[in-house]
Amino acid sequence: MFHFLARVKFSLRWYVLALLAVCLLAFGLLIPRLGFYWDDFETILLIKQYPLAEFWRYFGANRPLAGWTYVLVSPLLGTRPLVWHIFTLALRWLSVLGMWWAFASLWPRCRFVVGWAAMLFAVYPIFVQQPIAVAYHQHWMAYLLYFLSLGLMIRATRHPRHGVLLTILAVVAQILNLVIFEYFYGVELLRPFLLWLVFEGSTKDRGKRLLLAVKHWLPYLVVMVAFLGWRVYFAATAPSDTDRPVLLFDLLKQPFATLLWLLQMALQDMLFILVTGWYRTLQPQMVELAANFSALVWLVVVVSAIGVMFFLNRFEEEGGQVESGEEKRFIYQMAWVGLLAVFLGTLPVWMTGRQSSLLAQNADRFSLVSMFGASLVLTAVIWWLIARKFQRALIFGILIGLSVGLHLRVANEYRWSWVAQQRVYWQLFWRAPAIEPNTNILADDYLFSFVDPTFSFNLLYLQPSGGSTRLSYYFNLLDRHFEGNESAWLMGTQIRAERRQFNFSASSLDSLILFYNPPVTGCLWVLSAEDKDTPYLSSLVYKALPLVNLNRIRPQPASSDYPPREIFGNEPEHGWCYYYQRAELARQMQDWQQVVWLAEQARQKGYSPGEGVSESPHEWLPFIEGYLRLGFWQEAEQLTLAAYQSDAQYSQALCRLWQRAGEGAPDVSGIRAALNCP
Repeated sequence: MFHFLARVKFSLRWYVLALLAVCLLAFGLLIPRLGFYWDDFETILLIKQYPLAEFWRYFGANRPLAGWTYVLVSPLLGTRPLVWHIFTLALRWLSVLGMWWAFASLWPRCRFVVGWAAMLFAVYPIFVQQPIAVAYHQHWMAYLLYFLSLGLMIRATRHPRHGVLLTILAVVAQILNLVIFEYFYGVELLRPFLLWLVFEGSTKDRGKRLLLAVKHWLPYLVVMVAFLGWRVYFAATAPSDTDRPVLLFDLLKQPFATLLWLLQMALQDMLFILVTGWYRTLQPQMVELAANFSALVWLVVVVSAIGVMFFLNRFEEEGGQVESGEEKRFIYQMAWVGLLAVFLGTLPVWMTGRQSSLLAQNADRFSLVSMFGASLVLTAVIWWLIARKFQRALIFGILIGLSVGLHLRVANEYRWSWVAQQRVYWQLFWRAPAIEPNTNILADDYLFSFVDPTFSFNLLYLQPSGGSTRLSYYFNLLDRHFEGNESAWLMGTQIRAERRQFNFSASSLDSLILFYNPPVTGCLWVLSAEDKDTPYLSSLVYKALPLVNLNRIRPQPASSDYPPREIFGNEPEHGWCYYYQRAELARQMQDWQQVVWLAEQARQKGYSPGEGVSESPHEWLPFIEGYLRLGFWQEAEQLTLAAYQSDAQYSQALCRLWQRAGEGAPDVSGIRAALNCP
């Protein structure tokens, strides 16, 4: 078998499948378990509840024409996470193929080396936000259009017979790319350098070669200048635009200081993109031999590395061998084209005064356009330093395997975020089947990673009809909005917020406070004023408890179609948290018979707060009160003592509960003594 495999030659026909396999290993294994994150929910809300024309308004503040991708694909893709993840991964794979096709058109005799660079580009480790599938479909769509335009431009010069048609198609792809993002404006300047290389064999006269390059660049230059002028004008007249080219404006005011700052940012970011961005692929904490998922990741890393190494070692060009001198010239060209692409790819980001190397939340997207250039540079360096093909294949296999492992670990973090999201969304629905519009939702921290739940909460419940972009709910962090404004909020101030065309307004006294912090909490807690005795809450939460208005919660859902299952998944199995949430709702409605019935149902099915998903005595409280209200003293006492024994910090909360609801109990003094009540 190994003798047979050693004789196999993998041509470019196999390359497409090899790229697909690498993309699936890095990004596809966990796709069925991923959901929506960050800005995904904003556009999913638009798809779910508004006409397509709203996308033009959504992007109108900074990218007025960018909505065309959503208008085109959202009617086909709908609101299911799985569909969006498959679509965005397909765009990434096609973008990688687009890179190979474009640069193989430039260097046709060395297209197999370009294939190595493109495979590295597929999993380059500086951008790790692939799971944010809805928002980042535009980035990969723009990438695909950019490479399509480059490839068509090069083909137009090599096939003059079809040059006009190919140039028109290339310009159309360029326009469609530029209206999505200004991030690709920088790499548009790569075109004249590529055309210079295209005409390398046409004439030895450098002047004529330059004229040919400029002549064929003119259509693209006109489009780029027109869009750049429009973008600068738009930024100057739209102060709210977060992508304004502030560096251009600063150059006019302080040219020397601005240029020095630009040089510093350029050196820092290029060092990050080319070198230090790889540090994340191999760190000591990755070695967890006892963890099942860690073992799975390392298995995938090894399989990827060996597979890539074997494939690239046997990967041969269909067009034949390349002479040594020609290969050296090509590698030299690849290196300087790649360096130029890295610089130009990040230039538009620097123009907005931002950096990718700061490692802020989501900042790695600023390096996205430079990834293909970095892949070209790294491939050229390896080709320079290592002469033997097997050793090159080994290095590439290791790099790609480690990158696959990084992306898989990051995807697992997003998977756990989706698990937490689904738990919180469904528990909130069980606790609050409907919430009055204009309700402020507060917490002392994000409830889960990678999400600001404002828009997901607005998707969870049926919104008022009429096409209004007024949000029914808004999520605010206490330390960002309540802290420092306590007096005004507690007096009843109006809370207002705007995000793109969406707006929100509510009284601060129409608020709900959520607390979810496993393992402190087993379930989501919707707090009330009575939770002033609950331990482990932050000081800000205690101060904000008077804002809670549980009357915002209605006991019946507004529609049987909500929560939408295609977004949030099917309702999970009714475990302990279901009975706790329904008991809290019944407690709020003072339906004590329902509370006790739920307690008995949970007990019959073997659920209890001290076992399985929940460890907090807080979740015993509604059942204790239900037993007390109906006079089941023995059951109430047993639950109370069990709660106290599991965590004595709940002494005060339990004492106050018996004081409030235990009137008429035959031996209150005994339980109060057991709880050390004052």
